[in-house]
Amino acid sequence: RDLDMTIDIMSGRDLSGNDYTDPVTGNVTRYPINGDPRTGTGWLDYGKGDRRIVITSAPVDLAAGDTTHMSVAFLAAWGEDNFEALVTLFELANSAHDFHSHGCSGLQIMKNMRDGSIHSVSFTPPEQMWCIGRDWGGSAFGGGVGWAGELWGTSLERNDNVDVAFLFEPQNGQKAYRFIEDNDAYRFADYVTVPFVCRRASDSAALNVLFVDSDSDGEWTPSAAAPGSFEFILVAQSEYSAEPLPDYTNAIFPNDALEGDLMYAVSLALRPRYERHNIRANQRLLISVEPEGNPLPADTVDFGGVIVGHEKSVQLRLVNEYGCSKEYEFSIDTSESFILRKLTLVLQGGDTCQVDITYVPEDTVASTATVTISTPEYNMLVRRVVLTGSGLPWPLAGDIYANGALDLIDVSAYMRYLYMGYDPPNRGVRLDLDGSGDATLLDLMMLIYMIYPAK
Repeated sequence: RDLDMTIDIMSGRDLSGNDYTDPVTGNVTRYPINGDPRTGTGWLDYGKGDRRIVITSAPVDLAAGDTTHMSVAFLAAWGEDNFEALVTLFELANSAHDFHSHGCSGLQIMKNMRDGSIHSVSFTPPEQMWCIGRDWGGSAFGGGVGWAGELWGTSLERNDNVDVAFLFEPQNGQKAYRFIEDNDAYRFADYVTVPFVCRRASDSAALNVLFVDSDSDGEWTPSAAAPGSFEFILVAQSEYSAEPLPDYTNAIFPNDALEGDLMYAVSLALRPRYERHNIRANQRLLISVEPEGNPLPADTVDFGGVIVGHEKSVQLRLVNEYGCSKEYEFSIDTSESFILRKLTLVLQGGDTCQVDITYVPEDTVASTATVTISTPEYNMLVRRVVLTGSGLPWPLAGDIYANGALDLIDVSAYMRYLYMGYDPPNRGVRLDLDGSGDATLLDLMMLIYMIYPAK
């Protein structure tokens, strides 16, 4: 009978071989006293006296001569009182399960995630970039461009986001829905022309745009916005209509009709010394989402070539495969060219998050750095990510025809650009030679001086 009793106990029955019935739920169970004493819920053991426990594992099939391994953890916890010790014991048991299942490999880092995350923001031609991104409280906006859902919980799926381009056309822009502040919301005011056209990069289809007129001057004027206010732009997924759409007019924002259509929120300001003649035709701001591709483990991240002084960001997806929350600490062995914006974070079990790393080359050399991720709980290294990139030189200032030399052809092209509206053949060349923030006659005179210096 002792053998039969042991088998019954190991099978989740009482000493007589009968099934247990949970007095709380009334259901048959093989796990008696299975409540949670931390919350006081479920079937709890309120009795006093001796307790003897039999612990079992899942069945294992073994052929003759085979071997198997079993892991056993003996855990003890203490606290200021019994309850605190009990809570600590549960946490310790969860941690032991996690470590047995994953060791120090429970954090996965992936790249090439097509989820609508912003991959890069670029401006062409680079030497005419008049705008800088203004952070929204340091969280929702990264460099002035962010996912609209981080502000208003848009119902649009992130993987529906697409690459968009702002083509600045001061004299021939599109119309946008102007909103003004109304208590804690934004009220539609009118449909006005803005100095740009927002297009879907894949097929150049124009998209609907909203903006908040912070200074109520009737226009999108980022330079006029008072400190702390933002004339931010909201980019919609829907295609542009020359006539205002009913869902957008006579509405208070946020509302469901708008929230299901918004992709990006953009807040721009003027760069220092660029207050004059800042927005000109054919300037282009491109917002690119994560590229197509299979998700890959991010043991290495190559930023490729980036023009010195410009930046490129890469988003890494962190997946906590542990069953319980974990704190992670990040360190980078050099911060000269690579910027890591998160140094600590806590992920609940099964949660994911995004970490942005930005590369800003300071000179034309190859750069490398190593990001180390550890968890204080295990006091052990979890992952390493190697970062690489190289700085590219700016094009030769004034070399409009990009033949590697300054000559009369460049002077002729510069004159046509300044006074006849021609575009320079080489769009990447620096035209602002004197650093005034604009290309003027003084720059043309400096170019001539560079070709024929005074003796």
